[in-house]
Amino acid sequence: MSAKKESFVEKICSSFFGDFLVALGHINSEQLKEALIAQRDESPKLRIGELLVQMGYLSHEQLLKSLKEQRIQIRLGEFLINQGSLGFLQLLEALEDQHKSGRPLGLILTQLGYCTEEDIQEGLLSQQRYQGEMSE
Repeated sequence: MSAKKESFVEKICSSFFGDFLVALGHINSEQLKEALIAQRDESPKLRIGELLVQMGYLSHEQLLKSLKEQRIQIRLGEFLINQGSLGFLQLLEALEDQHKSGRPLGLILTQLGYCTEEDIQEGLLSQQRYQGEMSE
């Protein structure tokens, strides 16, 4: 993925990170709204996860685990795009759905008809290899 696309994906995903935390059940929507208001008024700007920890709504451990989980999901999308099974805009649509619904990304992609179950399985195997490389 080009650096420009990767930067765009990171920007989109960070804007959904609060919704992602709500979907995981780590925070509720009112806490997210309060943190977003605080973020708007903060100078210098803090990332939403940092603010939620600072406000006591999220533990540091939950933040780290959630960031890792979100990154793994992006890796699945990157893999599917790179293998030609998924378009970039399709990934963004599926990620938005996932952040709103909390459903697994692979399930959303197959239900939308963007990928086959075989594509998802291959992507998940790629994730496992990637995780193994990261832990070495």
